[in-house]
Amino acid sequence: MGKKINTEYLFLLFTLVVTITGVVVLFSAFLDHDDKIYDSASEIMGVKIQQTVYGDSAQKASRAAEKQINLLFSQVSWRNDDSQVKKINDESENEWISTSPGILSILIKSLNVAQDSEGAFDPTILPLSVVWHFYLEKKSTPSIEEINEGLKYVNYKYLKVNKEVLKARLFNEKSRLDLDSVTDGAACSVAIKQYQENGAPAGIIRVGNSVGVYGNKKDNGPFRVNILHPFKRSEGVNFGFLEVKNTCVSTVGFGENSFYQDGKFFHEIINPLTGFPVDNDLVSVTVVHYDGVIASALARACFVLGKDKGILLLDKYEAGGVFIDGQKNVFTTENTKETLDIVNIGGPDGFNVKH
Repeated sequence: MGKKINTEYLFLLFTLVVTITGVVVLFSAFLDHDDKIYDSASEIMGVKIQQTVYGDSAQKASRAAEKQINLLFSQVSWRNDDSQVKKINDESENEWISTSPGILSILIKSLNVAQDSEGAFDPTILPLSVVWHFYLEKKSTPSIEEINEGLKYVNYKYLKVNKEVLKARLFNEKSRLDLDSVTDGAACSVAIKQYQENGAPAGIIRVGNSVGVYGNKKDNGPFRVNILHPFKRSEGVNFGFLEVKNTCVSTVGFGENSFYQDGKFFHEIINPLTGFPVDNDLVSVTVVHYDGVIASALARACFVLGKDKGILLLDKYEAGGVFIDGQKNVFTTENTKETLDIVNIGGPDGFNVKH
C-alpha cells in the first residue's frame, strides 16, 4: 500500500534493506515530503524483488511490473513444466518451437553475448549446471565422467532462432537451455518498461543480484547503487557505490550456494568451456548496461574470461565494469572509474584501485 514518508523514514528504511538483502539501492538525495513514493517487497519463484517507484502512478506501475515479472519467470524457467523454455528443451528435437517476442529477445541477446565471448557465457549450460546440484542442501562435486558427459551438449551453436516467425530450436537432442543467469536482469528491464508505460517519473528495482534504474532524482542527479563486499556479502557490508542513470547493473560473485569439499572451495559460477567452477582469482564482476539481459550475460562472461579479456568484451558493448580479485585489487573500465565510490581504499583491510 503506497504512503507518504519523510526523509528520516526513507533513510531508516534503506539502512535496514542493506542489512537483510543482496544488491541494494540507496539514495543520497530525496524528494520533498509531498512527493509520492511507493515501496514494495515480494518474492517470485524464490527470487526477492524490491521496488521503489515515484509519482502519482507509482503503485500502479509497481504492480504492473510485478505482474509482468511473474509472467516472465513462469515462461523462462526450465523447471516450470508450462514454460516456453521447458518446451524448447523437451520438444525441439523434431520441430521449431513458437516463442513470445520477449522470450525470443532474451534468446537472441544471449546468443549474441555467447558468440562475442566465444562461449564464456552459454545459454545451453543446463547439462552442466544440473550435475553440480548447487541448490541441494547436501552439496558434493560431480564425477569427472558426469562433467565430461555434460560438456558434450553445452554449445550455444546448437541453439537457433528464427526472428521472422518467432521460433527457436535446439539442434542437439540432449542440449538444454538454462537462462537463470540472465533472468534477474531481464526482469529489471521488464520493470523499467512498465514504469515508463504507466507514467511513473522514476523507479528503481532490485531482482536478485541485478538492479534497474529509471528516471532521475528530483535534483536530476544520478542514483547510487551499491555493490556488496565480495568477502562479506552475507553480512550486508558494502564495497562501494556506482552512480547511474537509466540503466541496469548486474553483479556476479560467490553466493550462498558455495561449499567446501576436502578442503577445497567450490562456487556456482561454472565455466561452460571446462565444466568446473571458474578459477582465475576474480571474486566479483559488476557490469553496467542499459539492457538487463545483456548486463547479466556480460557479467557472467567477464567472470569466466577474466579481467583483461572481460574489459575488451565490455568495450564492444560500450558497457561499464568493475572487477575485484582475491587480493582486493579493483579494476574498472574507463567509463566507470569516475562514477565508482569505494567505501574503504588502502590499508590492510582496504581495496587497491588499479588502472
